[in-house]
Amino acid sequence: MKKIKTKGGRPRIDNPRTVISEVYLTPGEAEELRCAGKTFGYAYLSQFLRTAAFALIRQKSLGLDAKSACVAAHLGAIASDVNALHHLASDPSMPEAAFIISGSLKKKLVDLNKLIQQQ
Repeated sequence: MKKIKTKGGRPRIDNPRTVISEVYLTPGEAEELRCAGKTFGYAYLSQFLRTAAFALIRQKSLGLDAKSACVAAHLGAIASDVNALHHLASDPSMPEAAFIISGSLKKKLVDLNKLIQQQ
């Protein structure tokens, strides 16, 4: 297993989100979307909007039903979090088991997402 040495702090990710896109909402719309995001387990409005948008894209481009598209989008969001966890687990001070488990979880999520998209 290759361990990555870090200088501390937040680890770098392979594909950082550096583009900012503005969405104009009324205060009521913003509150409604924030509440919906929290209901579905998202801490930030941007996470919720990104997941919802990608669910719609997958639904339209892959011909998935709405439920499968939402599941695929959620899996993509979870995979992104697991990727960050995998980078954290590669820190030399972390137990090797953390790195192995995070890598295994990442692979299972990717495989599950592929399976859903093949329906």
